[in-house]
Amino acid sequence: MQTQTSTASAYTDMFNMQAGIFNNALDGINDKDAVKRPNEQVNHLNWLLGHLATCRLMLLNLIGGKAADPYFNIYFKAISGETKYPTLQEIKDNWDFATKLLIEKIESITEEEMETEIPGKGGRPKDFISFFIYHEAYHLGQIGYARKFLGLPVLKSN
Repeated sequence: MQTQTSTASAYTDMFNMQAGIFNNALDGINDKDAVKRPNEQVNHLNWLLGHLATCRLMLLNLIGGKAADPYFNIYFKAISGETKYPTLQEIKDNWDFATKLLIEKIESITEEEMETEIPGKGGRPKDFISFFIYHEAYHLGQIGYARKFLGLPVLKSN
């Protein structure tokens, strides 16, 4: 087994920290409340949580991993009133699956590979990973707001 690079280690630390925040976001939420929206212009918690799991699988596939996402067609498009959304437990299971595979993939990338453009993708692994870390943090902030809308306690970061 190869030694994890310092770049990979920094990325996996960030993804693991955000995984903890994601898990905290589920505290006190039920499936019925998870689809409530303050207005039609705002995403609900179910969509935000499912979108994050979908994006972890997208990143995994982008950087050379391989995994299918059963919910891609739900969470990589705008909210639709006609959509039957997965349960929070199904989202959590998909998140756990995506997280395990993504961390393993990132840990396998060498420093040299982090700096090498992925053919046909228009960027290096570190570029895509950095963007997706930011993207997750953005949506975790939205999740904190949505929790307050539902009268739930503040989103904990530990």
